Amino acid sequence: MNVMEFGRPSRSLRDEDYIKETVDYLRRNMEKGYSLEELKWALINQGKSRVLVEKSVETIQKEQAQQNEIKAMQSKPVQQQIVQVLDEKDVQEQEHQRKKGFFLRIFG
Repeated sequence: MNVMEFGRPSRSLRDEDYIKETVDYLRRNMEKGYSLEELKWALINQGKSRVLVEKSVETIQKEQAQQNEIKAMQSKPVQQQIVQVLDEKDVQEQEHQRKKGFFLRIFG
């Protein structure tokens, strides 16, 4: 018989719930200033399942990597805009120097 027929969740559902709760716990405490490694070992030393704690840590690390990618992508257009503005200023200065006559460039 299927375990779900009796109204009890399967083991994988409980594991998923545990991981979600652990991820929330890790997020809250990281905001307080604790490192991920400190929190990981604190949970393991409290007797929590090492495998499930490590899965939770991996989830947090993936989220952080995605957030870093998003931040990097958002900052690139700004950097490109700054370079474009600087390039336009250089072009304007060069055009201004071209328009001046010989004596104006030397004396003026």
